[in-house]
Amino acid sequence: MYIVRDGKIVWSYTNPLKGELGDCTMLSNGNIVFSRQFGASEITPDKKIVWNYDGPPGTEIHTTYPVGKDRVLIMQNGNPAKLMLIQKATGKVEKELVLQTRDANSVHGQFRHIRMTQAGTFLVAHMDLGKVVEYSADGKEIWSVAAPSAWAAPAPISANIIAEPAASTLVTLRRSSPANTGRVPRIPLRIRDPPSLCLIKVFWGRFCQNVAGSSTPLHPPTPAN
Repeated sequence: MYIVRDGKIVWSYTNPLKGELGDCTMLSNGNIVFSRQFGASEITPDKKIVWNYDGPPGTEIHTTYPVGKDRVLIMQNGNPAKLMLIQKATGKVEKELVLQTRDANSVHGQFRHIRMTQAGTFLVAHMDLGKVVEYSADGKEIWSVAAPSAWAAPAPISANIIAEPAASTLVTLRRSSPANTGRVPRIPLRIRDPPSLCLIKVFWGRFCQNVAGSSTPLHPPTPAN
């Protein structure tokens, strides 16, 4: 994991534990919350782990996203797969939703990144089911759209954006009501190796606003503090 400023690496961290690093967000105090496949952690600029969550055996975690200063959103792949909102100070699971998967025992490909919106709903990219779904706070489906190999469904200011790594494209989705979901043409990224999409995820916030135009937002994302 790297922080790059002015083209130079100014900070780096190597996970000493087993598992790939994934979702990561820098907080206003400089700490970074990140997933590490078999758990999640928060690390300080001087590389001290100040919060940690280890997933149960047989599970994987590829979403770890801060909600305010004291909560973390986790998507725990497994049987069953669970969306969880956890209080960092106490470890209490404030919210838990069991989500549908194609194969409950094939955990690695179930989900990658999910996000909570300011409205309290959840945007979920079902990678193994090939769709993106917005769920209400109590887990009811609000709307969905087909999205093969969907890696993430962030909600920038102007529209929803989905990345489809298998196709090396970005897809912009817009909707005016639960029954009316619009889809604009795919934007080719011209990336030779589809996994390279991981390298541009950090830029999605600004890039997606540029490609989405001035359409009415669905729900802006919950900001990290």
